[in-house]
Amino acid sequence: MKNKHFFLLVMKTVLACIFLVATTVVILSAAGYRLQLEDRSLVQTAMIVVKSLPKGATLTVNGKVEEGSTNWRVGGLQPGVYSVVVEKDGYRTWEQTVQVDPGQTALFEDVVLFSKEPVVANIDGKQNEGFVSRLTNSISDNDVVANGAELHYLGRLVTRLSSPISNARLYPDNAHIAYICDGGFWVVDLDGSNNQRLFDVASNSPYVFLNGGRQVLFQENDLLKTATIW
Repeated sequence: MKNKHFFLLVMKTVLACIFLVATTVVILSAAGYRLQLEDRSLVQTAMIVVKSLPKGATLTVNGKVEEGSTNWRVGGLQPGVYSVVVEKDGYRTWEQTVQVDPGQTALFEDVVLFSKEPVVANIDGKQNEGFVSRLTNSISDNDVVANGAELHYLGRLVTRLSSPISNARLYPDNAHIAYICDGGFWVVDLDGSNNQRLFDVASNSPYVFLNGGRQVLFQENDLLKTATIW
């Protein structure tokens, strides 16, 4: 009988210990910590948050495809350097390399995948008057400065090219800069990454954004055109 009671006591103790350990692991995990078995240490984890347009994209972090198609929260990451890639068929790939430290969240909430082949179309003559007014009354962006072949935002160098830059302005999401260079319309992230030429356009062409940046209205000689860029 004593052996039985002793056995039950041991089992209860073991179960209590298991419960305590499991509860501790859950609490630490919720707080952003992970146990490293190699050196039996606790490490605070990191997170990467990505939001992109258009829908239906694929996110890859260090070669691993994450579930989702627009918004992602990739948590429980060991601190370190990560390759973040967002891609979708028919669109230009967005890429970024980021160092995440313990407890840090790397935010990429304004990822836009631009079309590999933007659709350029002439504007119907009946619509010209209103569109000409929009182009004429477009306001330049004082925060964005094109100085020869250099592009600056709020006094900070964004990118440097080999040819003069013109007509630079913020994209509607305030996370990209659009500009014209070498007979092309370009868009670049504020940090200078993902610098992409989208379509051909004359260097002196005025332009404005339509539909939240999905289209670009521009003038080429005497013609008004739109380019659907995503």
